[in-house]
Amino acid sequence: MVTRLTTKTLLLLLVALAIPALAHAQDEAAERAAGCGDKNIQFEVKTDKKSHPKGQVEPGQALVYVFNNISGISPGYPSSRVGLDGTWVGANYKKSYFYFSVAPGTHNLCADKKLVTTFTAAPGQVYYFKIQFHHSGAIGLDEISPAEGELQIGELAFSTFTQKPSTFSKP
Repeated sequence: MVTRLTTKTLLLLLVALAIPALAHAQDEAAERAAGCGDKNIQFEVKTDKKSHPKGQVEPGQALVYVFNNISGISPGYPSSRVGLDGTWVGANYKKSYFYFSVAPGTHNLCADKKLVTTFTAAPGQVYYFKIQFHHSGAIGLDEISPAEGELQIGELAFSTFTQKPSTFSKP
């Protein structure tokens, strides 16, 4: 009888330990499906307030701008990572923007693992998305008009970024 209770207790303990790991794996899978990248990838971001470059649409591609219109809430305000279809494509810091090319088709766009949207890119088209506060106080990732996008290019700093070396090593 003692052996049976010990086996049951051990089994319950193993199940209790496995559930959080399984939930974590499911969370990461959901984030990737939503467009976000690997949680361990971070970027070093530099902004240039004097530079306001515009991207050129490559043949057969679409162009996507992502604007971060949120200034630092605190001195340590982090950069905003932006993911597309499960891979981080760049990052913004405070009031800045960057752009990138995408293939035609339906894409999941993610910012900061909390803000997601889906859009369908057509060849030769330009899409503008803005990370911003809503009147309700929530932060959103919203598609904006080309006219508003052009204003954002002129007002915000341009972001350049490099991926930081990973401090996480996989076995």
